[in-house]
Amino acid sequence: MKRKTGCTDYFPLPLSYDAKGAKIYTTVPGHGYTMVADMRGWGYLTGKGALGLDPETAGKIQDEMGRYVTSCANFMPEAVELLHELCEGLRFLSCAEEDESKRELMMLRIKAFLNNLKCAREEQMPAAENNNISQR
Repeated sequence: MKRKTGCTDYFPLPLSYDAKGAKIYTTVPGHGYTMVADMRGWGYLTGKGALGLDPETAGKIQDEMGRYVTSCANFMPEAVELLHELCEGLRFLSCAEEDESKRELMMLRIKAFLNNLKCAREEQMPAAENNNISQR
């Protein structure tokens, strides 16, 4: 049996945010939807001794935070992979300073990395906003 080493082994990505219940879920094989997190902070957002926001505004803020946390978690593995590639590219670039062709090649790789990062982020963020299991 493969040893579990990280949180995504226990809570597989992608995560889904349920705005109706203010909870974050994942789908675990053999178990179906499993709650990963319960978005807290309602008392802080609405409390008289805290922010004192009206329920509609507080709900929007709580949901925005839930979608943000969900999208960040879903985006993290790809971001880490892309950052490792960038680090390798920068290390290679520093070794190839005197070789113009190698430097140009690495600059193209770095530009491609930044473009991939931008595209990956754009794919994740809109998905998180529409990723509401209570609407399914």
